[in-house]
Amino acid sequence: MKLLTILLTLGLALTAPSFAADKAAKKEGKGGHKEVGEALKAADKNGNHIIDADEVASLNEAIAKAGPDSGLKHLAKAGDGKLTDDDVKAINERMAKRGEGKKKKNP
Repeated sequence: MKLLTILLTLGLALTAPSFAADKAAKKEGKGGHKEVGEALKAADKNGNHIIDADEVASLNEAIAKAGPDSGLKHLAKAGDGKLTDDDVKAINERMAKRGEGKKKKNP
């Protein structure tokens, strides 16, 4: 019984820092929606809630610079770190919906 208690305590002690690191990363916006949102906002130079052809290059740069666990990596569905036309279309659809939602909330 003592051995089981020791093993459980040790297991919890070893996993706690991992959970704390994940929580800290999310709070900083790494690997989550905040990071993606900030990158999309930065890439959308004219603020029209659409990633235009001339804005794709800067978004591809941000994806290339992002770490392996970054939420930005998920924007390029092929997994090669480069946006295809289909990727950009999906991003633009989501950005347009979010832009419309903001306009409705703040007339």
